[in-house]
Amino acid sequence: MALQPRQVRRAGASPFPQLTLALRLHPSPTMKLVSLVATLVLGTSAGALAAPESAPPRLYRHSWVALSEPFALTRTWRPIDVEEVGTFTQLRVQTTRGATQLERVIVQFKNRTRQVVDLDQRLDVGAPKIDILLAGESRRIDRVVVVGESSRNATVQVFGI
Repeated sequence: MALQPRQVRRAGASPFPQLTLALRLHPSPTMKLVSLVATLVLGTSAGALAAPESAPPRLYRHSWVALSEPFALTRTWRPIDVEEVGTFTQLRVQTTRGATQLERVIVQFKNRTRQVVDLDQRLDVGAPKIDILLAGESRRIDRVVVVGESSRNATVQVFGI
């Protein structure tokens, strides 16, 4: 009996057709256990390896939304309370003039989880922006903290999409 890839599952049908077939073919409890472990290990490892390469870029909004006004990093860190309603998949930190050394960006989501992105990058005319993919599909952002230092008269701005 050949297994068909991606069959539509009926109500009550097994979500693991390979496992169901293996359990029918191996009646002894020892072989059932071996089949179960082999199916789970091979099934999860193949899915984990294939997922990042096949994932499309996450851009659900039509345009970037300003989450802050241009500001200078004079105190080494700057909290930004996000008032924008909706969900985001990416952040962009962009220099509007001058040079800024960015150490990290901390994103606090509405569900109180955090994503810390260590950057250690310099923003200037040659490299004016850094895009950050947010963990998860689309997230509601409560606050963004930008850590770094701006040179004299330099400003940066945070956008979301």
